Amino acid sequence: MENEIPKTEGAKPAEIQKVNWPDVLQKTEELAARIEKANIESRKILEQQQEITARNLLGGFTDAGVQPTPVKEETPAEYAKRILTGKR
Repeated sequence: MENEIPKTEGAKPAEIQKVNWPDVLQKTEELAARIEKANIESRKILEQQQEITARNLLGGFTDAGVQPTPVKEETPAEYAKRILTGKR
């Protein structure tokens, strides 16, 4: 019970002082160290993602493996009809 922080609302001053503040501070420092370590790791991952994205953008792309849409050949009569009606 000594490691738990009592509720201060309605608590007597003697109960509030039972908290082992050095332990609380030590745990807080440990948590801060873990958060900082996680932030450093996150920065590394972000830098790797940025590098991958930059390589992909600079590398370009290709249509390899994509089947082209077949072009429909139209007869001269169909062409004339399309042009005279104003359709493209």
